[in-house]
Amino acid sequence: SGFCARAGITLTETLVALALVGLLAAVLTPAMSGIRARSLEVQCAGKLRALGSAIHLYALEHDGRFPRSFHSAGANREPGWARSVAPYLTGSADWESGDWSDTFNAYYRSPFHEETNASAYSYGLNVYFELNPESESYEGSPQTWRRPADVPRPSQTIMLARIAPTLFG
Repeated sequence: SGFCARAGITLTETLVALALVGLLAAVLTPAMSGIRARSLEVQCAGKLRALGSAIHLYALEHDGRFPRSFHSAGANREPGWARSVAPYLTGSADWESGDWSDTFNAYYRSPFHEETNASAYSYGLNVYFELNPESESYEGSPQTWRRPADVPRPSQTIMLARIAPTLFG
């Protein structure tokens, strides 16, 4: 009858159980943060891939020319690259409606920039893709690439990158 008489848990058993739970939490917490960081990296890479594809589709339909970056779009009275390629991401060119906000958050905002200014672009176009050497050259101007065929070593050239949150991208 002594076998079933004990109904409680000893202090030692409780401390051992708490120690095991603490050990598991200590081991799993860094692993979980690493998994979250990797997940954000994958989401960000997917957005960059979609934007790069949209830029190439834009170029195919615009005489082989890349869209303007924010640096030269206003001076040339053209929309910046983000609005130029939006129809190739969504199938709609209506950025004045609520669709633009949805498109902006879906493609132009990095998951790493969730806490920042809601109007900030997370990705920027390489400035070398914007200028036209025929009409925008100046002394000391760098080599520029307005068409995909002009890009030297395209597999080694960065077209888009995640940038620090700003208002202009």
